[in-house]
Amino acid sequence: MLLNDGMLLLRGWFDDARDLRVRIESDKLRIVATCTIYKIEEEAHVAFQISESDYFECSFKGCSVNFGDAKKGFKELPLGLTAESAVIATREGFEALIVLLEERAR
Repeated sequence: MLLNDGMLLLRGWFDDARDLRVRIESDKLRIVATCTIYKIEEEAHVAFQISESDYFECSFKGCSVNFGDAKKGFKELPLGLTAESAVIATREGFEALIVLLEERAR
């Protein structure tokens, strides 16, 4: 999948204010959080909001991107959350796994 296609998926999840489970790993950093997308900017830059005042940002520029449905054995996540599908973005020394969570009744 092209990076632009992956960003379109993330844009849709942003527009729909969908809940996500995000794991970002680099050579010197690991972040795992349940969050939403706060903003998407040019150059594949995305900000993820954890709480009202807590967020983190990263760039997916230069990443290869894959998309898929959550495998049956991996649908159940910690904290009682259920995965629907996922985007994986990778480049040398960097990997982001962005899991779309099934919508809960509100």
